[in-house]
Amino acid sequence: MPMTRLNRFIPALLLLVALTPQVRAQTGVIGVNFTALTSADTGFIPPDTAGGVSETNLALLVNGRYRAFDKTGLTVANRTLTQFWNDAGVSQVSDGGSAWAFDPRITYDAAAGRWYASAVHYRDGNNSYLLAVSNASDLAAGWTGFRWDADAANVNWADFPMLGFDADAVYLSANMFAITDNDFAGRQTYAIAKSDLFSATPTVANRVLFTDSDGSTGGQPATAFDGTGLADHPMSFWDTDHLAAAVVPPGERTNAILLSQITGSFATGLSMQAQPDITPGQVLVDPKNGRQPDGTRNLMVDPNRFSGTLVRRGDSVWGVEPRQMPGVGVADVGVRWFEFDADTGAILQEGVVQVPSLDMLYPSIAVNAAGDVVIGFSATGPDAGEFPSAYAVVGDTDLNGVTTFGAPMILKAGTASYHRTDSKDRNRWGDYSTTVSDPTSDFIFWTFQEYATGATTWAVQTTQIIIARDGDVNTDGYIDSLDINELHAALQAGSGDLRFDVDGDGSVDSGDMLQLVVGLLGHLPGDATLNGAVNLDDLARLQNNWLGSGKDFLDGDFTGNGIVNLDDLAVLQNHWLQTGASPANPAAFPLFHLVPEPSVAMTLLPAMAVLALRRRKSISRAV
Repeated sequence: MPMTRLNRFIPALLLLVALTPQVRAQTGVIGVNFTALTSADTGFIPPDTAGGVSETNLALLVNGRYRAFDKTGLTVANRTLTQFWNDAGVSQVSDGGSAWAFDPRITYDAAAGRWYASAVHYRDGNNSYLLAVSNASDLAAGWTGFRWDADAANVNWADFPMLGFDADAVYLSANMFAITDNDFAGRQTYAIAKSDLFSATPTVANRVLFTDSDGSTGGQPATAFDGTGLADHPMSFWDTDHLAAAVVPPGERTNAILLSQITGSFATGLSMQAQPDITPGQVLVDPKNGRQPDGTRNLMVDPNRFSGTLVRRGDSVWGVEPRQMPGVGVADVGVRWFEFDADTGAILQEGVVQVPSLDMLYPSIAVNAAGDVVIGFSATGPDAGEFPSAYAVVGDTDLNGVTTFGAPMILKAGTASYHRTDSKDRNRWGDYSTTVSDPTSDFIFWTFQEYATGATTWAVQTTQIIIARDGDVNTDGYIDSLDINELHAALQAGSGDLRFDVDGDGSVDSGDMLQLVVGLLGHLPGDATLNGAVNLDDLARLQNNWLGSGKDFLDGDFTGNGIVNLDDLAVLQNHWLQTGASPANPAAFPLFHLVPEPSVAMTLLPAMAVLALRRRKSISRAV
């Protein structure tokens, strides 16, 4: 058959050179969503919800309990917090009859393939720090733990430990209080080299300590989820107005954000310096406690610190804090979010997320490399049914660096107003929550949020939030061969569902398959095996399915017209022996065929002519 005859069957869409970039707004879709633990599992208030996610596991570390899951929500580990530390090799020495750890944190370092966990030991004269590092990315491999004294003189005790990391070190910071009267006594900040933690005999003996007496340095450390280290950016520590709170009467605090930074290296020496205060553009006051439908016992909100982890991505650090919104009468408590310059601390952008009539408590933030942002929080309100519930909101950053948030979505509704006070008659709820991105996909987030299950009971909801985007037609957070198959099925069914409109032209057609396979996955039309080349593997697959109906792209139906025929052979011939870019995540694609031996290639090459001849004979019979 002449070449001109073949070319007439090549659809015009396959001759496109430039593919349209994706410009439509992204939204969050709730995926896996389950209750991970309840107050009955711990016996403590508040839970202090800390969570993390690795390639295979989810993990929660709260007051009184450690629990780990696979990503479907199946429990793989469940023990008390004391047992967790004992299993890591840290003996819990009884202090005055009490031996529990508190204020735990847990996080996963994808670049290193390790988990980190922290806490402080019971606040007695022998108050101590606890730090553990996992032996591998798989939690089944166990942990190695460490314990050291917070104050050898037993004058001060450490409270509210904060955990962060970058490529060089793990960082701990804690507030210090006098044992005698609980007066604020400054901060301690530790830098522990990863080279020590990952050595054949892990150690924290070489930890570097920074101290102050007034709280001017330290605070919540940023976490560098992008794998950068001190050579790229200083390690930054953030606080709202804790220093001002110590010297200014309540209600008259400044609106400043405090920043301090660690620079240098472990080889040449580290230094920590306070930086000039940062002033937000909008003056918002300390939040009031969260209202509840029954009108009594409002939920306590901690107003004077960044309680959740700050996230470093690229040249930015992102953080959130609760603040009282301006308004007439009783204003709502909203979430103020920031994007800071990672070097100078200058505010690049800031904004407020607010739900009318709701008070938003203990927010946490996560950001991916594409500028998608997820903020998780609890919210409660005075109106009927506005019980303490788990929420999240998704933001999208445009090409100009401007982030816009959609409407908050409820993840798990509370069922009652919550009243459970501590020894100081405080209706505690926090002290923090966690939101993180998934290391296997930049477009999957997880948030761990508290909600009320009864008048005196709480639970933690673990929720997967997937950023819906063009090409991920099955909305699982990945763009892979499963999406190709689902799009192909939609094309054969004549679907008009615009989630299959990958190229954003307002219709579902074969152009969407081109955009998915070529524009997003980096493959050539005709690469049925998705191995990066159009060759004999693809020809063999097309031949095996010749004139078969109900086939998909991976079977050789490149045009999506429901049958493997001459149109598809034309596509393959047009790209014969060309190579295309490999997928961003090759592991997401199955290995269909090995490269044929030369002898096999010689026998398969004439098949192109044979297939064309078969096609011509079938047309003659039809006539």
